[in-house]
Amino acid sequence: MAKATAALLDTNILIYLYRAYDPNLAAKIATERVAINRIIMVEALGWSNITADEETYLLDICKQADIFELTEAVFGQAIAIRKLKGIALPDALIAATAIEYKAVLWTANSADFAGIPNLKLLNPFA
Repeated sequence: MAKATAALLDTNILIYLYRAYDPNLAAKIATERVAINRIIMVEALGWSNITADEETYLLDICKQADIFELTEAVFGQAIAIRKLKGIALPDALIAATAIEYKAVLWTANSADFAGIPNLKLLNPFA
């Protein structure tokens, strides 16, 4: 049975997962309903130093994950976040996606998202 709340994986989590930054990360993620959005896909797959093996691995994760679409509500939330925090557009869209889909944003960069109302964060390395 899928969990009601998804883990929206930030781009850095996908990269750290492949690079085995933390040997326990895969086990932590295995128990979660995993999700991404198209911005995360573009960031991960458009990474300038990506190897063919990494691309294959990341594509496989993307195929298995729930895809949270960028809806009008997500865009509206991203606008509000940028007005409030002035963060980069991709990060605003990722945070807005997590809020709108009631997901927990898994990120190694918690400080980038600090202070965003209604955003649930988890740093799996903390």
